[in-house]
Parts: sequence; C-alpha cells; structure tokens
Amino acid sequence: MLRLSVGLLIGAAALAQPAAPLRTARVTGRVVKPNGDPLRRATVTLLGTENYTVNADANGAFALDNIAPGAYALIAQRMGYASQKYGAAGPLVRSCSGLDNAGLQTARAAGGPDPISRFRPCIERAPGTMLSLTAGSEMKDLIIRVTQHGLISGKVLNQDGEPVPGVVMAMKAGYERGARRLVIETSSAIGPDGEYTVDDLPPGPYYLRAMSGSMMAINGSATIITGSTMIITGMASSLDRPGKTAPEADVATYYPSELDETKAASVEVKPGEEAAGVDVLLRRTRVFSVRGTVSAPPGGGAGTAMVTLAPKGALSEPFNSARGVVAANGAFEIRNVDPGTYVISCTRQGATPTLYLRQDVVVSAADVEGVNLTPVQGVAVTGTVKVEGVNSGTWPNLTLMAPDGGFGSGSATFDSKGAFTFRMPVAPLEYEVRLGALPPGTYVKSIRYGNRDALHGLLDLTGGAAGSLDIVLSSRVAALTGKVKNATDGAAAGVLVTAWPRKAEAEGGVHSASTDQNGAFKIADLGPGDYFVAAWEDIDPGLADSPEFLGRFRNDATAVAIEEGGRASADLKLIPRQRIDPEVAKLP
Repeated sequence: MLRLSVGLLIGAAALAQPAAPLRTARVTGRVVKPNGDPLRRATVTLLGTENYTVNADANGAFALDNIAPGAYALIAQRMGYASQKYGAAGPLVRSCSGLDNAGLQTARAAGGPDPISRFRPCIERAPGTMLSLTAGSEMKDLIIRVTQHGLISGKVLNQDGEPVPGVVMAMKAGYERGARRLVIETSSAIGPDGEYTVDDLPPGPYYLRAMSGSMMAINGSATIITGSTMIITGMASSLDRPGKTAPEADVATYYPSELDETKAASVEVKPGEEAAGVDVLLRRTRVFSVRGTVSAPPGGGAGTAMVTLAPKGALSEPFNSARGVVAANGAFEIRNVDPGTYVISCTRQGATPTLYLRQDVVVSAADVEGVNLTPVQGVAVTGTVKVEGVNSGTWPNLTLMAPDGGFGSGSATFDSKGAFTFRMPVAPLEYEVRLGALPPGTYVKSIRYGNRDALHGLLDLTGGAAGSLDIVLSSRVAALTGKVKNATDGAAAGVLVTAWPRKAEAEGGVHSASTDQNGAFKIADLGPGDYFVAAWEDIDPGLADSPEFLGRFRNDATAVAIEEGGRASADLKLIPRQRIDPEVAKLP
C-alpha cells in the first residue's frame, strides 16, 4: 500500500512539472497583395543554414514548424508576382536580378531544381528583415506584401514609319563599380508587324532598347548577330568578295528615340498593369566597317579564329558586342558599326588554343581598314586552394576577369585535394581573381602567383609565363556584431549594414548583412584587419559593393579593428537618405 502510494505521488509530481521547452521555432503569417487581399498558393521559404518551404493556403496563410534555431530570410514567391523578402519596401529583384526570370520559375513549377538556394547570398544581404529564431521561439502574424508583375507593349518603327522586326530589351538602372549601368532584365522579339510585348516585369522603372534583326542567326559557317548595330560575317565567300557597307542603317535605339542611354526616358511598370503604346522610333545614322586580317597562328589555320568587337569599357552588355568566325584566308569584316571607341580581339579554339592580343579601334567618320591581329599563346594557369584549419571538403568558385570585362577564364575545375585548372589557357593580360561561394566559415588569407601577391592587386599574366596560382583560405574567421538604431532610437529592422576595409588595397573586400527584427546584425567570415562599418537608411546594393563609393562615407562610419579569429562589436546609427542621395547624384 505504501509502495503504491509513493508511486502515485511520484507520478502526480511528474505530471505537475512544466513541460520541457521546445527545441525548435515556429513562424506563421500571411501573404497578401498590396491592397491586403490574400495571395493564395504562394510559395513561402525560410532560407538559412537549412531551408524550409510551405505553400500558403487559399487565405494566404502559412505556418512553418520545427525550425532549427538560426538566422533566416523569409521569402514569398508566386508565378506572375515579384519575389518578396519579409520587411523589404521593394521586390527582391532590385538586389537579385534574375531571381524572377520566367524560365527559372516555370522550371521550378514543373518540378525542376529550386533556384532559390543559389541566390541565397544576395537574398540574405538584400534589404529586408532577417529573422533570428531561438529554441522555442515563435514569430506570428507576419505579413508579406507581394506585388504582381506588369508588362510593356508597343511598336518599333523606322524613320519611314515602317514596322521593324527585331528585339526589344527591358533594362534596369543599377550600379557596378561605382558607376551607373543599364542591365538587361529581359528581352522579347518584335513581330513582323513591329509589335512587341515584354511581360513578367517586376514593378518599377525600365529603359527600353530596340534593334532590328534577330537576336542570333546562323548563316553558312558564320555566326551572325544581327540584334545589335554591328554584324560580323565570317563566310569565306562573303569576305573574299566584300560588299559595300550601306552608308546609313537603323541602329539600336533607346525609347523614345535616343542613341545615348543618358537621354533615354524611363517607362514605369505598375503592379498588374500594362504600359501600352510605348513606341520606339529607330534612329537611322551613318555606319562604318572595320576590316582587317588575322595572322595565321602557330599550329593551325586562321579559319578556326573568332573575332569580337565590343565598346571599350563595356562590362555586362552582351548586345553591344558582335562576334563571328574568320574566313580561311584570315580576313574579317565587321559592318554597321556606330562611331565610337571599341576593343577588337580574337581567340582561336582547338586542341592547342591560342589567344590573340586585343587592341583599341576608334571609328569616327570613315571605314577602318588594315586592322591586323597577331596571335600570342595563352597562359596555362593551374594552382591550388588550401584551407588552414577545418576543411569542409568543398571548394570555391574561382574565375579570372579582366577589369574591363573584355576577357575571362571561365570557372576553374577542382580535384578532391584542391588542385585546380582552367579549361583553356587565358590571354596574357591583367586579371581580377574572383572567388565566390567560399566554403562556410573561411576567408581568403593569401593569393600568390609565383612570388607575386595577387590578393591586394591584379594577377599579372602579361609576361606570358605559366605559373601556379596558390590560394590560402583560413577557417580562423572573425565576426562583427552590433545593433542599429533609427532616428527615434528604436530598433532599425531590415536595414543593410556594410563593412569594408579602411585601406582599399587591404584584403577582405566588402561584406554586408541585413538587420533582424531586433535591429541586430552579424557579419561573419571576416578576415583580420581595420574596417569601416555603416548602416544605410536606403542604398542600392550595387553601390554597397563599391569600395570607391563607400569611401565617401568614411566620416559617417564607425572604425573597428578585428584580429584573426576575433570578435568585435559596433552599435550604429543610420546614415540617412539625405546624406546618401547627393553622393549618388555625383556618379557618372
């Protein structure tokens, strides 16, 4: 009897104790349109160390359960709508161009690979509130407002009022290396009647650029790009008997009818609406030809060579360049070229690739004759990536890129021990060594090519000698944490915080993070050094990547010093828009 009573007392006592705290977190909320109506069947994703995905119901409601503690970005997506990060004022495409690409979304809807993971770095650092979730925590009643895509339609006509089949590109203004650039968002064909429709556009301002011809056509042995103001014909029959270049041609034109992008007018796309009647009148102007020869390269004939002409300084405008194969006798002709300064280059692909040195070409008021391209051997670049400390067994994405974007290497291929090689030798130029998708918890400690430092400057291959590019990563990363306060000393949620080296040539580069719901931030995987750190009320992410632009705010930023493997903290106040906007206005 006593034994039974004791057992009953023990059981009652156990039942009376509070339940053990949950070890996972929970997030609930609704996806709605700007007017508050529910957006049904949207895909909601928590993007972090682990990914969690659920579909909102018919009322736009969602619930994500059993979430491991950590920092997450909360994303809502649906076909025909702009991807949205929780807490952001505008759609994600502002930071992550291509995320709303219709082809990617269609493939995903059909059960293909989910593209969101490869956008994780830009999503996490994009404006919007990161969620810091702890064991047993619950965030509820979160609202994500998602805007519908819009479209632009109109006609493309020549100066005679006739329809012109071709291509229209919708472009967004952004910033690259501290300068304003127009970047292609999407493109659409112009029909025989001159009509076009560019759809699946996230709301915002766009610049249209129209051109005659098809985007790409194959004619005999030549690749002819007629979607630009330049045409390369590489057929031997054409080049043996060059035709006369027309003195005038319809050239690529910005809406409404401008050759200079700085004079182009923008078109505002509103959610779910059509901007109709946006007609582009193509400009007709005098154009010229560039003619020359490619010397026969060692080990092969010139018929395998490829010539490229691109505006000098062009970084990311594929439709501004033209390329095609060279005729068997080494001759080439580039037609319909606008006046301007260009870079002409040539590559030869084959069993023993040869790369040709490029040179400047100035087109003013006459055809350019006698351009001779002399081949030089490419440089075979191999090397190693080593990790000091813990190695996750993964390797970074490694590419080489000429500062003006004219030449690149493609991605390196790694073996299991970190030795890498590039598929082809690269031109003997100077390059930026670009490392992306570093193994988690590492920073770039050193880059050397032979006995030369390539971390604090360019990789110099102009000598033409092959060598080993040796990269050292370290797992002794540093971290910077802190909080951001707004003008009323409250927590500034969802703002961008940027840390950049105090010396432009210092290692480490620019690192960014968005604040969480409490105004807290953490920038991890930093190398040792002296940094400036600042929080921005609103800044274009492209400017936040530019050390040159950030350098204008040294007096507004907080200086911090971080040791290898160390920790530092900084509490920040927002740099206001009225301080940022005048500096943006000074940009070229």
